[in-house]
Amino acid sequence: DGSRVHSTHPTHCPLRRSLLLEPTMTLETIKSSLPEYAKDLRLNLDYYDIKLTEAIDTIGAVNTLDICATTGDPTACAKVHRGPGGSLYRSTSGYVVDTNQNVGTKRYRGFDLGGAYNWKMWGGNAYASFNGAYYLKRFTQISDPGSHKVLDSYDCAGKLNQSCSDPKWRHIANIGWNGPVGVNLRWRYFGELKYEDKKGVALAGTKGSDVIISPKGKLPAFNYFDVSVSYNWRAMEFVVGVNNILDKEPPMVGGTLPPSNANMLAGYDP
Repeated sequence: DGSRVHSTHPTHCPLRRSLLLEPTMTLETIKSSLPEYAKDLRLNLDYYDIKLTEAIDTIGAVNTLDICATTGDPTACAKVHRGPGGSLYRSTSGYVVDTNQNVGTKRYRGFDLGGAYNWKMWGGNAYASFNGAYYLKRFTQISDPGSHKVLDSYDCAGKLNQSCSDPKWRHIANIGWNGPVGVNLRWRYFGELKYEDKKGVALAGTKGSDVIISPKGKLPAFNYFDVSVSYNWRAMEFVVGVNNILDKEPPMVGGTLPPSNANMLAGYDP
């Protein structure tokens, strides 16, 4: 009939609220669908793909000699200082300059796997843990810092040579118990390494190669077992342990590979 209706309430009306708790309110309760045995279980799987440009590192004395000998690059060759008789180690005048610089590009890609579990046992707490790493790629590209010309490139994943000693898989596992005293058994695993040059060409078993280093062209996987006992007294903890309880000998790699402690491969127990 043409009449209009007017609301007695405004469309937008500010409200004042009281945020006090209700006196009858109780705590929230959350129920999990996990079985009881899985409540103390932790698992993780991480993937990473890391690329470094203008990476700061040393090129490495062996790489510098390699680049100088194969490419004649003047920058690399200028870092080689030979002593009497052409030696690089018999006197202080023979050495290779190997300082930190922007060496080029590095790319690391792989998986990290981990897990842990705790449970009650014998009046104490038992536990088990596992942490492993799998390398898909351990790539290095060496460039001239000035011209950025690529001088060398290689992938170290799973290879053993003058520049590489990175197994594709390695892990550490622990199992133990904590009560009046603590006992822990640790398992360290290093995966096999193929005796190949930086380009992936087999070295062992070929004419003129150092076949003493490893049979069948590779360094086999290594297992180390360590044990420790701990005791807590007041605010102090006393720990006694023995690494490599089976007294496993380290792998011998020869003088041309990256040695530590004479000709023992770095990272393995003496």
